[in-house]
Amino acid sequence: MTSLSAGAREKVGCFGERGALAPRGFPPENHGGAYAPRSLHKREIPMDIVGIGTDIVECLRIGRMIEQHGELFLARVYTEREIRYCQARKHATAHFAGVWAAKEALLKCLGDGWRRGVTFTDLEVRYEGKAPPRVHMAGAAKDRAMSLRIGDIMLSIAHCRAYATATAIALALPPAPPVPYMGDLPF
Repeated sequence: MTSLSAGAREKVGCFGERGALAPRGFPPENHGGAYAPRSLHKREIPMDIVGIGTDIVECLRIGRMIEQHGELFLARVYTEREIRYCQARKHATAHFAGVWAAKEALLKCLGDGWRRGVTFTDLEVRYEGKAPPRVHMAGAAKDRAMSLRIGDIMLSIAHCRAYATATAIALALPPAPPVPYMGDLPF
């Protein structure tokens, strides 16, 4: 392996013994050659997990449901925005399956969502540019999320021609900052 000067390492990072790229400020001698982000050593922002959900579905199964039930199935499961998004894609069935898996994962993340009246259209997966998919909730899903004090949901969707999978992680609202003490109260 070529040895870089300290100045070069500071500009471009460097490769450690294991081949992992260490960013600026993380020379390999401090971490045994492995990349380790600061957040692993010092948690600056606590992230309390409220719920986790995951699902996998066969794309062919969703394709059959669309063929057999058409618009009725689409209207019961997907919002207008989701339908437009999926239909605009080259492999529309895989995208419909990905959104299905995401909604199933979200229901699991919320706990017993079905028993609380949550419907598929209460949950909407939104795509905005190159950003990760976001979740928009309405109705009973929103009520359930508020009762669990969910502040954010991290969502990951993946698919190929055969399967689609999704994982949802619900994060709690950050605790309210303490009210600063202002001395003796006048009452």
